[in-house]
Amino acid sequence: MADDFIAVIGGANMDLTGIATARTVDADSNPGKVTLSPGGVARNIAENLAHLGSRCELIAPLGDDLWGQQLITQGSALGIGMTHCLIAAGQRTSTYLSLHDQHGELSNALNDMAIIERLTPAVLQQRLPVLQQAACWVLDANLSTAALAFLFAQAAGKPIWVDPVSVVKAQKLLPHLQQISGMTPNLQEAAVLAQQTAHEMNNPAQPDYKTDTTAGRPGQHHVHEAPALATRLHQRGISNLMITLGEQGAYLSTQGDTHEQNKDGAANAVWLPAHATHIKNVTGCGDAASAALIHANNRGMDWHSSGKLAMAAAALTATCEQTNTPLLQTLANPT
Repeated sequence: MADDFIAVIGGANMDLTGIATARTVDADSNPGKVTLSPGGVARNIAENLAHLGSRCELIAPLGDDLWGQQLITQGSALGIGMTHCLIAAGQRTSTYLSLHDQHGELSNALNDMAIIERLTPAVLQQRLPVLQQAACWVLDANLSTAALAFLFAQAAGKPIWVDPVSVVKAQKLLPHLQQISGMTPNLQEAAVLAQQTAHEMNNPAQPDYKTDTTAGRPGQHHVHEAPALATRLHQRGISNLMITLGEQGAYLSTQGDTHEQNKDGAANAVWLPAHATHIKNVTGCGDAASAALIHANNRGMDWHSSGKLAMAAAALTATCEQTNTPLLQTLANPT
């Protein structure tokens, strides 16, 4: 390992979060609370890594505007390495607008992330020296198809962790599954990534995880499918998985070097319950879980302990009205 820092590549936003204070009425103005905070999948993961005590360098595109300047200032103050970010002249910094019901659950969201296209292979080529020194890479699927292809081509065996971001964006990862060390998809993203070949789709003995494209929506999948999806994703090359299941917790599974295999002998797997907590905002919970899993793995923690740390990080984040919380510092250096 050339160094102990983690390189995080992807999106950095300013998050506008609206949380209703009562039951909302559609197509009307509703009372609530609006907050502004730094966000973006890659930037969130970097912040959470810093809170947990991991050194990290962020590579993300920022506009030369006020919000871009704020992200640099705030990130640097948190201990995130910001010197390798791209400052794109004349461009808007990415913005994510989310609306939540009175229980903190996401109702709808919009993202303005056109600037992510500025993180081109040529820009990434200039940053290869720092990437090559990192202990591992963390990518989010906001990256363009070209940027992802470049990074996977340059990895040279470097451990790569990936956040699939969404069902649609996860599909960009399909050509690269064999190079992914770890991933934290939700159930629908896992189903898309586990899609079958044409031969398997025509074989009724095989489960069919193809996306149901009716009305442009992914097929509906259920919690009990998580083990089969994990097995399929391990077969496609992903070593470490945490399939997140919202209030039902997560399914944690790893393949390869382990003496704690499940009853099928395929992988070390366990169901992890969600922590009981008072939810204020679910935005950022998945990013906190991903960061904790990566932090723990990079520190040499066993897989089950890593998963438990991830669930604790998600629960703490859910108690915060903003996207990220410094409360994750209480989880640093767990015994």
